[in-house]
Amino acid sequence: MRPLLLIVFAIFQHNVHGQADPAGELRELNNRVTETYRLVDFVKAEQYANQAVVLAETAYGAASHEKGLALLNLAIVQKALKKIEPAKLSYERAVEVFLQLPNDGSYDLINAFEGLAHVHFLEGNAGEMIANYSKAVEAATKAFGLGSKQTFSPIFNLAKAYGLLKKYYEADEFYSKSYDLAFRHLGTDSREVREIEDLRVCMGMEKKFSEEGDKRFADIRKKYSHDTSDDSVVVNGKAVKLPRPDYPTDAVKQRIKGKVAVRVTVGENGDVSKGRVVCGHPIFATAVLAAAKRAKFTPTLIDGQAAEVTGIIIYNFR
Repeated sequence: MRPLLLIVFAIFQHNVHGQADPAGELRELNNRVTETYRLVDFVKAEQYANQAVVLAETAYGAASHEKGLALLNLAIVQKALKKIEPAKLSYERAVEVFLQLPNDGSYDLINAFEGLAHVHFLEGNAGEMIANYSKAVEAATKAFGLGSKQTFSPIFNLAKAYGLLKKYYEADEFYSKSYDLAFRHLGTDSREVREIEDLRVCMGMEKKFSEEGDKRFADIRKKYSHDTSDDSVVVNGKAVKLPRPDYPTDAVKQRIKGKVAVRVTVGENGDVSKGRVVCGHPIFATAVLAAAKRAKFTPTLIDGQAAEVTGIIIYNFR
């Protein structure tokens, strides 16, 4: 699961009585946090982040937006240091601060809930992981509206979280929601659209989806894409020729088994022009790509014309 790893930049404009220039000092500390983080000097980054938290509270108050942002920075650095308990506490303190703000801290509250959920994932606390990703979805919906671009990340992360727990029905529901949002806000050819398609294929190798789920997913693609082929369809049964891949010697020695999914592009003549491993053990990658390139399909006709299409070939090493 992809963690939130962006340092939050806090740029402050106003001065506070009793401080010469707290905004400038805080800016400088944040710059030091960012620079040392980029240099992978997490120990120094944590020192600067702790100083920023103290300064933000002294200058702006315990329940200030500045304090919340400083805590987010600290949590991210602590997570990089694998200080899971301190990171969890910093995220929880950030959430507490943002919830006291008039607008709940909006985007920053979403980040805090997502960060807290990821820490619980690292701890192996499934219940709290789901709970906090759900809170991130609620916060995004409240602040930006149902179906907004800002709801994509927490909904997508919630889908992945359910998938990790093998709660396939719930995972597919949220994959469908994130798929719709990715098409709507990020574009047909976006990396996120492809990632969702790939993850759903991988999940489908473990558990067959319901017809309702497959239809829902296909309808979303048809709604936004002019590409009439379905990237998630397994095309093994449509092949005229489907050579079996060689079983890699190293895989035999190590007794590695399992399924591998390859996304293929089939040209107008039925030959495979491109292949990409979607999921499966990397030890099989070279073998399955070589086999996929030798596969042959009956040309697909669309409105009477041969067309290039895509699909999934699944190989099973056992």
